[in-house]
Amino acid sequence: MFRQPKQLHIHIGAHKTATTHLQDTLAAVKEELAQQNIIYLPRDDYRDAIRELTHTSRLAKLKLSFLKKGYLARNLMQQCNADSTLVISEENIMGDCIDLCAIQPYQRVNLDFIKFISGYIDTTVYLSIRSFDKVLPGAYTTALRFKPKIALKAKQALSTALKNGQSPSWLPVLYNIQLQLPAAKLKIWQQEDYSNHWREIIKEFTGAELAVPVIQPPEGTVTPSLDAVKYVEDMIQAESFVAPKYWTKVCRDIYQDKKATSNEDKYTFIDKDMQQVLQQQYQNDISVIQQEWPEALVRP
Repeated sequence: MFRQPKQLHIHIGAHKTATTHLQDTLAAVKEELAQQNIIYLPRDDYRDAIRELTHTSRLAKLKLSFLKKGYLARNLMQQCNADSTLVISEENIMGDCIDLCAIQPYQRVNLDFIKFISGYIDTTVYLSIRSFDKVLPGAYTTALRFKPKIALKAKQALSTALKNGQSPSWLPVLYNIQLQLPAAKLKIWQQEDYSNHWREIIKEFTGAELAVPVIQPPEGTVTPSLDAVKYVEDMIQAESFVAPKYWTKVCRDIYQDKKATSNEDKYTFIDKDMQQVLQQQYQNDISVIQQEWPEALVRP
């Protein structure tokens, strides 16, 4: 008999919506959660296993259901029992940051493993969202660290689309999630609510009663300064540039050396007029969500 939990609560992103803070906080209360039979899988321990499920065909190659259940049990559910709630938070389920840097974000999201799990375990999927004027600059600067030349092209294409009157929206993302996961319940929270009421949202997400500690926001995920990004872009645009194996460290060090000293100093490629357009689109998205998914929004 495979070990499997009674429930799965899985937060699938999006990037740049305080996901690292959520994961660090959950890691800090992992033992307290376990005492309530709530099993949290720490990001650093399980990221590779989840990436294999979302970025490879490993699960699809197992044709029989019992083989798939056994694979998932071994890789994700070893600590569970029949009364457990399994809690996962991994924004890379949606893709990589580069997949967010598009006028139609996250088009390639692969939720097959969650779809399979939701066929035999009570599954709730959580998505955190934020206005794209806040999300896109940070996603782009992260993408520069991992896919430098592709990130430059993505920003150029995105900037052109924005200037041509197109706006990214969370609604196609939600429709895609709903289409791929018909058996799962969907919950959505706004980053703005998390920022002000993270304790309440973490309790809602985990289903736990516990004292949630204060965890400082991680410095490594803060959007760098304009000077830092310009310096990195100039390096990438040089004719002789070939990303070395240690490029992610080089880029990270530049970001650290040239930190933004204020919100005004943080890098962005979105001007004030476009900022207003994206914020209005976000409010429109929230209005539609309230109409189409009235029970989905997590309100602390």
